[in-house]
Amino acid sequence: MFDGTMEVKVAPTSSGHLAIQWAKARRLGGLSLRLCVSTSPGAPRLVLSESLSETGYFVDETSNVRHRDRLPSYFFEYTDPSGMIMDTSPAYTLTYEPDIAYLSYLVEAERALQKIDGVAGVALILKREGERCPSCWNVIEAKRMKDYCPVCFGTGWDGGYWDPISFTFRYLRMPSVGQINLDGAPTYDSVYQVQALYYPALLEGDVIVDTHNAERFRVHTIELVTYRSSFPVFQNITAIRIPKSDALHALTIPEEFFKKHRPLKAAPVVM
Repeated sequence: MFDGTMEVKVAPTSSGHLAIQWAKARRLGGLSLRLCVSTSPGAPRLVLSESLSETGYFVDETSNVRHRDRLPSYFFEYTDPSGMIMDTSPAYTLTYEPDIAYLSYLVEAERALQKIDGVAGVALILKREGERCPSCWNVIEAKRMKDYCPVCFGTGWDGGYWDPISFTFRYLRMPSVGQINLDGAPTYDSVYQVQALYYPALLEGDVIVDTHNAERFRVHTIELVTYRSSFPVFQNITAIRIPKSDALHALTIPEEFFKKHRPLKAAPVVM
């Protein structure tokens, strides 16, 4: 059942909790996927979350690498309706040992985002597997048949994106004036440079939503910024502003993700 195609990343947050992000889990009829943790070899597994989707993100607040001398291991399990375990994935854990200096740096980086120049946002992870769109996907020609589809939002996958994830980012460079219209009003380039902590990890095609002004941006390129040339800290992202005419603006994000925020300027320097 776990055939090696599933992708899993484990990363420390600034608080020392561990974030687990996964993709490409198989959807198996009649079986549920759940996430478990084991604090040491041979220790019982604690179920952290059940009924998971094929792609997801979870922060384990039961473990804190600041206060442990060994790293926990994470497992995924397929269970049947009775709760019987049908298959268990390999163990996943951090691939490096975070030191106190690195975790302290993460704290300062997150504090700067939250208190100085950060903007509350939402990450929408693009569906890259699963069921094709029932409205616009042509199975024979293997392509979308509509430019505007409120079911897949232009992705070709049913639902388009996975559940929203709250995160904070900053604008590194606001778009410059591209040209002056005939009526004298300036228009702006649609390319933005933004920066976020390295979790949740984003890929080309994922979407960033600014919850202050509801602007939406599609991730184009990502450059990882590291601490001491090895520990990941930031994602420097080139993102393209999505026009209001795009089908993605038909995707509804729950109201609780939108809060009142003061407008913030671009960061004066790239960290």
